[in-house]
Amino acid sequence: MDNSTESEKEKSTTTKHPGFFEDILSGVLNLDRGLPATIWAMIKAPKAVIDDYFHEREKFTNPFRYTIILTTVATFVATYFMDYSEMYHNAMEMGAGEEMDVLITDLSEKIPSFEWQLFFDRMILISVAITEKFIQITYLFMYAPILALYSYLFFKKKHPRFLHHFVMVVYMISTYSLATIIYMPFVDVENFFNWVVYLFGIPLQMAYIYWVMYNYLDVSGWGEHIKVILTGILGYVTFSILMTLLMYGGAFIWTLYG
Repeated sequence: MDNSTESEKEKSTTTKHPGFFEDILSGVLNLDRGLPATIWAMIKAPKAVIDDYFHEREKFTNPFRYTIILTTVATFVATYFMDYSEMYHNAMEMGAGEEMDVLITDLSEKIPSFEWQLFFDRMILISVAITEKFIQITYLFMYAPILALYSYLFFKKKHPRFLHHFVMVVYMISTYSLATIIYMPFVDVENFFNWVVYLFGIPLQMAYIYWVMYNYLDVSGWGEHIKVILTGILGYVTFSILMTLLMYGGAFIWTLYG
């Protein structure tokens, strides 16, 4: 009799944590936990925030809710200061080394069967849509898994579950998005590849990736430090390549079949 009573008490006190996708949904819909404390902790002691998610889930903001809030704010600020259509137009001109009108004329003469003007117009539309409307999805389902995969491959002996690396990266890239609020007013739209991005934005991102991984993974020794650096670089390069393929490939398919 006593044993059955004790077992019932144990069942009643057992906490059932939600599953992974349930967590994402609840994180998007519930906005009531300590956001300022989470931001500060992610700057000062990231390990405490990430560990809390897997153990208590009470003190800090859920990583998926955290991503939605911070990237939305960062995107709103960036959209206010930036004309993304002009920015991507200028970026393509710099990449081609000539004005878009001249480039389109040259391409139309070489391959007249393809609608080059429509292709570039739609590529800009896709790029702007990704940046302004779907950046949260892009971060959560593209950039975060890529960085987490490299982290997992390099440090799976320390954390054998991929989910630990994924949650770490979600918190990490969401916190970094706040930095864009600081330097975005100084970005020159006419010069996409400018000093603000190269001398401040990218180095700061790499430094923050290093700090979070160093703190959470207890990095030690030159070999592990190099692995952290490689994770940041390879993740950024891989993400950039995939984004380029998505923009160009999407525009190409849209032009052919749209």
